[in-house]
Amino acid sequence: MLAYELGYRYQLSKVTADLTVFYNGYNGLPLISTGSPSVDVSEAGLPYILLPAGLSNGVKGYTYGTELSGAWQATNYCKFNLSYSYLDALFKRPDGSLHPFSDDIPHHQLSLRSSFDILNNVQFDAWLRYVDELAAVNGKPVEGYTSLNLRLAYKPLPGLELSVVGNNLLEQHVEFNNDPLSGGDSSIIGRHFYLNARLDF
Repeated sequence: MLAYELGYRYQLSKVTADLTVFYNGYNGLPLISTGSPSVDVSEAGLPYILLPAGLSNGVKGYTYGTELSGAWQATNYCKFNLSYSYLDALFKRPDGSLHPFSDDIPHHQLSLRSSFDILNNVQFDAWLRYVDELAAVNGKPVEGYTSLNLRLAYKPLPGLELSVVGNNLLEQHVEFNNDPLSGGDSSIIGRHFYLNARLDF
């Protein structure tokens, strides 16, 4: 990979902002190719299907985009973080056809985090996130989604933190494992809650 990046930072007493544009060129990425399946018989006399597969480094392409992030310390007890990113990609196989890498990334992502110190030992955090749709994963489009995570933490003693967390409170959505060796498995991420205890020595 050969990467180019240009950034700018703006900072005041309570506000910071960062803007970055980038271009990444890739060469020699892995490519899995399969041959025609055939039926064979094992030494024990049992039939099985043989699917030949090969691994080469024949994919090349590029990604480009921009990232914008900012932080605002509204008060001594309240802070906001906002970030936005745009990403586009184009990858091709040695024969010139498009590789799925080109379609299985979200173009737009938006994130807003807030942190409130309600008391000296009580903190409330909220995270709102939007992820754009995917053009195609395993040949099918995937809808975008918006998620909301909330966290309430209490520190009864120095070094001890107890918290209750709720994740994905707005809607369930599908996420994918893009590892080609795993087959690109999908899973549905639903609403869930959990309790957490952390002890720092």
